[in-house]
Amino acid sequence: MIRMLSAYTTEIDEINDAYDEIIKQIDLNNLDTHSVGILYCHPEFAESGVATAICDRLPFDVIGMTVAAVAGNGSLGTYGLSLCVLTGNDISFKSIYTDPFTAEDFEAKIDTAYQQARASMAQDPAFIISCFPMMNELMGYRMLDAMDKSCAGLPIYGGVCYGINFGNEKSCTLFNNQSSPNAIGMILVNGNVQPEFKAMALPDRYTRHDRAVITESEGPILRKVNDMPMLDYLSSVGYTVQTGAPIMVYYEGNDKPIALSIYMTFEDGSILCGGECPVGAAIALGDISREVVLETSNESIKYITEAQGKNAAIIVPCSVRYFALYPESDEEMQLTADALKIPYIMGYTGGELCPVADKNGVLRNRFHNFTYTSCLL
Repeated sequence: MIRMLSAYTTEIDEINDAYDEIIKQIDLNNLDTHSVGILYCHPEFAESGVATAICDRLPFDVIGMTVAAVAGNGSLGTYGLSLCVLTGNDISFKSIYTDPFTAEDFEAKIDTAYQQARASMAQDPAFIISCFPMMNELMGYRMLDAMDKSCAGLPIYGGVCYGINFGNEKSCTLFNNQSSPNAIGMILVNGNVQPEFKAMALPDRYTRHDRAVITESEGPILRKVNDMPMLDYLSSVGYTVQTGAPIMVYYEGNDKPIALSIYMTFEDGSILCGGECPVGAAIALGDISREVVLETSNESIKYITEAQGKNAAIIVPCSVRYFALYPESDEEMQLTADALKIPYIMGYTGGELCPVADKNGVLRNRFHNFTYTSCLL
């Protein structure tokens, strides 16, 4: 069984004060045989050195990342740091940080780190918790595909770090006393644990019923659907193209679609999406709004509160959800904090990593946008 202890601080300058506040909320004498930490924080906590200093003082490994907003232990906000500790007697953890990588060598660096961590364990982990960097030259779905290949499809849960100014500026991942804008932190979790994963993006009624089939694409670049340039198709159905709008992609073998963001449009009529757009997959057009966010918030929270036999929750929503609620951006976090009776950590990221079951019930690792994801332990 896994237990979670959680803490939160807004002390962004004084390392000793921040550490003391965290330790007051987490009793280090109340840990089981094996423990590991997860830390989410505003980028200024990383820039000031507070985040890595806290991690370095703790008697267990910690992975983490910068996020757009954070919640934990009943507190929440933009300028915060939340730490959770996973601990158990019949659970073991192996944490590792990849070497910094580029778009040319990321697959080898990810595989080397995973294989090194896996070699120290007697069996495959039950699942992997991970923090990805946000890199302009390397999209998150490609990192996920590489890790999925290395671990032979074992469930991977986590997110892509987030910076300031609506992008990757000052974003980084963390591992103990290290931080990097281009490295991945992993926790391999092994033992008596059965995680439950849930991903909720858009309610069905906010997704158009007419679907199109991708007939030409290149990775995340969606060139044609129904043999029409993508922008021509959108115009033909009266859809106003906006950067950041959702495209729902029905991957082969999945009943439920995955939400991806429109990142960019091109003069040739194609669009750049947040994840892979394979030929043959169906797409539908969606809408993101305050009403959509809050409806899926309540559905997600209901799922968590009604789950049986779960002692903790890791919650990774998309940062777009946070900004869509402006000026009441904290509302989703507040709803979550008010409803949950179990320990949790919550951080808004630049992309969500959450397994989704296919038609046969087999979990497939998927990269999401716009989504409220949860991992229940």
